[in-house]
Parts: sequence; C-alpha cells; structure tokens
Amino acid sequence: MDGAWKRLHPAAVVVNLVPRTWRVVRSLWPLALALVWRGSLDDASTALAGLIDILLVSVFFLLTVGGTVVHWATLRYRVRSDQLEIQSGLIRRQERVIDPARIQNIEIVQTLIHRAVGLVEVRIETASGSEVEGMLSGLTVSEAEALRHTLEHHRADRALPSMGPSSDEPPLLVNTMAELVAFGATSGRFTAAIAILGVVTEAWTWTEMASDPSKASEMFSLPGALQAIAIGLAIVAGAWLLGIGAALVRHWNFRLDYQDEGLIVQGGLTTRRRLEIPLRKVQIVRVSESMVRRWMGYGTFTLESAAPRTGEGGTERRAAMAPWVAKGQLPALSELVIPGLDIDPWQTTLRLPHRKALSRALSRSTVQVLLLTAVIWALAFPYAWLTLAAIPVALGLAWLHWRHQGWKITPHVVVARRGYFNQQTTVVSRHRIQSVGLSQGIILRALGLGRVRVRVAGNGLNLPLMAWDEATEIARKLADIRRAPTQDTVCIPELDEAAEE
Repeated sequence: MDGAWKRLHPAAVVVNLVPRTWRVVRSLWPLALALVWRGSLDDASTALAGLIDILLVSVFFLLTVGGTVVHWATLRYRVRSDQLEIQSGLIRRQERVIDPARIQNIEIVQTLIHRAVGLVEVRIETASGSEVEGMLSGLTVSEAEALRHTLEHHRADRALPSMGPSSDEPPLLVNTMAELVAFGATSGRFTAAIAILGVVTEAWTWTEMASDPSKASEMFSLPGALQAIAIGLAIVAGAWLLGIGAALVRHWNFRLDYQDEGLIVQGGLTTRRRLEIPLRKVQIVRVSESMVRRWMGYGTFTLESAAPRTGEGGTERRAAMAPWVAKGQLPALSELVIPGLDIDPWQTTLRLPHRKALSRALSRSTVQVLLLTAVIWALAFPYAWLTLAAIPVALGLAWLHWRHQGWKITPHVVVARRGYFNQQTTVVSRHRIQSVGLSQGIILRALGLGRVRVRVAGNGLNLPLMAWDEATEIARKLADIRRAPTQDTVCIPELDEAAEE
C-alpha cells in the first residue's frame, strides 16, 4: 500500500445496513408492548397510535440508514509510516492509529450478505481494550489481502504468501462432518436440557396439583407418566439436535493450518471466518474434555491471545478453537504453540491439591445440602428430610472434583487442571508470565492454605489450593524466572509427590 487514503466499497452501505437494522428491530421491544396495549383503545385512539408507531419506525429506520451512509462516506484508512490509520465520523471525528507490532489477531469474516456481494469484513485486534480496534466492513477480497500483507510485513519485516494456506502444505487439523456431529452431540446443551426438563416437570407437577388436587391421581397414572416421558424425550432430543446444528453452522469445513510461525483457523457455514494468530501472541493453551468426550478420546483445543474480546463483533477472548481433536494430537499441537514444552500434560502425573482442600470441599458440600434442606423445610414441603439423601452424592462429587485437580511447574511451563464432568487443562509458558499473585481468605487462612494466580496478558490461571508456605515460595520463584528465564538457579525443581502429604 502506498500510503494513500482508501475507502470502503460502495456496496458496504447495504452490507452494513442489514445488521444495523436488525439491531434496531431487536431494541424496539417497547413498541411491541405498545401494540399490545393499543388493542384496548377505541377506534380513534387506535388510529392515532398506529400513526405514531409508523412515524417512530420511520424515524428509527431513517436514522439507521443515515448513520450507515455517513459511516461509509467518512470512513477511510491507510498505512503510513509503518502504522495503520483509520478515520471516521462527520460531527464527531474519530481517528485511530494502530502499530502493527501491537496487533494480536487479524480476523477476516464473510457472512452470507458479504458473500452475496463479494466483500469481507476485516477485524484488527490489539490488547488495549474490550473493543475491536480496527473494523473495516466492506472491503473486497483483494483489498483485505493487500491490507493483511502490508500489516504483516511491517510487524514481521516480511510478507506472507497469498491469502489462504499453501496448497502443497497439508493442514494440521481438519474436522469432518461426522466429527462435527459428534462434537455437537456431546455439547453441554444435552446436560442443560436434562436440568431444564427436571425444573419444568417439577414446576408443572406442583402447579397442576395446587390448582386441582384431584388431578394428582391422573398425573401419576400410566397415561400421565407416558405423556411426561414423551415430553421429556422431545425436550432432550430438541436440545441434542440444536447442539449438532450449532456445531455444523459454526465450524463447517473447519481446518487448522500452520503458516509462517502462525496459525490460520477457518470455518463456518453461514458466516465464514478466517483468523490468523501469530504464535508469539498466544498466551494460553486450554483443552476442554467433557466426560463423554474424554471416554471417546477427544478434546477441544483452544488458544487465547492477549486480545480480551468478549462483546459482540469481536473474536472473543478465546481467539481460536479446534472443536474435535484426538487426544494423541494434543501434545504435538501444544508443543507447536509453546516451544520448549518439556512434558506431556495429558500423560504426566500432576500434583494433587493439598489434603486440607479436600476437607474444605467436603464441608462446603455438606453445608450446601443442609441449607437446601432448611429452605425446602421452610416452604412447608412435607418430605424435606429426603433431600438429606443428597449428602453422600454431594460428598462423592466433591471428592471427584478434588481428585481430578492437579498442577505442575517445570522450567518452561505451568500446568493446571480442574473439573471432572468438564475437565480443563491449561498450559502457560513461563516466559509469558506477566505477574504472580497470592490470595487467602479467612477460611483458607485458618486452614493454612493459599492460592497462586499466574497472570498473562489478557488472562491467567489459578493453581489448586496448596500450603501457604509452599504457595509463597512458588510465587517468588515464578516471579524470578520471569525476570531471568534462562537461569537454572531459579528454576523450580521437580517436586516430590510425597511432599504433598
């Protein structure tokens, strides 16, 4: 790019007008309430209210159209003096200057509307805040490619090859349709459906019995039970199919490529996304394994960069996700992202939390069940004492969650694991550590326990509970290795498993 100002394509007006109009329609719920209330008015009042509604809708639509046109007419961008400059606004002028060296992610998005007119949306993210720093919706593919090449050239002193992975380089990972179906079928929507089913069934039962006690015998008869089972199966099946459909739409034709010390993630059916992540910008590697997926030998591999994107229109904090990865592939992918990875986090035995942490978890679970029993008893439920039977279940779950936590610190990485039903393993390179913190509440202080939090740019991870003296020593050594990562004298040695006793 020669430094001259460039504008969005004229068709960007249509491309940006559709989502803006949809956002306005979603915000007009008070108008829908007014339409309902209008039904109780007389004819003259109804006609006047209808005219007011039409005027309001027209005003909102004209403002949306006008704002979209002004945005297109005033937005311009250029790369000059190794910096990206973006200007926009008519009355309130805005100008952003982005240093390519500070860019965390460059995402290219193509919705169905973009695809229809041959345009794309470019999202440029830094770690400076919770908004997309550079949003250019309405560039041609060639313009987006030229901008991406220029930014990569300035931040890495070399240009990338053409847009898309090289044809002679096989992808690191491809998810087939069958794998995406398996990913959607084992999503959390199935568990949520069961929980919702239980709440709805219980509420419906008590409502019917309260309105007509004579219906109790009908509800617990064979036809009533069969009807309840049919409704339950319909809810669970609907949630199951919804999870499969969402997985196919979001990750259709998913592929992960390695290119010039960076990863390229592509996928999507209605909205095609292409996200580039330089490996030097990756802060955290996280693998999620639900109980079913763990039994099947698969997990979900996610990378988090320093761009803390959580709002609509951004890449979100988890910048890239490989939905369905065989467990045998996880070490190789992790080593690619974290050079110097000296262990296999999924095969190495991790250190358990302190045994006092188990006592704390068991006590907390018992107290929670007792409080639930007291609340149900206060509601005059005649069989409230039956909830005490949940104490053994709660204690068993607390033990499972404690037993499946773990941590390990090597000279190169920090590893933490938590969860049983949805197990998450987090790996952080020690060279990425920004700060190390300690926390200890009243109860933890009484137990002599503490928690170490390792912070990286944009996020962090908590280690399981450990003795306070040990936590203090680990925090100090982690801070030392951050300042002098190559000195073996400050490396934390391999800790004896017996030491946790």
